[in-house]
Amino acid sequence: MRLTWRDGVATVLAGLVVAVALAVTRSWDWPLLGSYRAGVAALGVIGWSMCILGGPRTASSFKGPFVVFASALGGLALVLVIVGLVTGTQGPFIWLAVDIEVLWATTTLHHADSAGPAPARRHAALV
Repeated sequence: MRLTWRDGVATVLAGLVVAVALAVTRSWDWPLLGSYRAGVAALGVIGWSMCILGGPRTASSFKGPFVVFASALGGLALVLVIVGLVTGTQGPFIWLAVDIEVLWATTTLHHADSAGPAPARRHAALV
């Protein structure tokens, strides 16, 4: 896999995760972000969008230790969204933001690293 426009959009959304986290924790009075519960909902939607953009395109991409790690982070994000929506406290909100950023960094590095070797050149045989 190589870095694509999808990774670029996911990077912009990762920046939005940081902005939302700062807006909620610093009380920037952004519309619709007046509580930790609203912040968790916003981070959940942004994280879900990032997951759709950065997800694998083929079934062959669903193997290896990376998938186990990324799946664990995704599962943790789901649990944090549920806990954050129920409790509305700062802890799950902050951990959700951290989890999303770690998942984004991990997948982006994996996409950049798994570009693979350059295709072999074919040389015409001299007759």
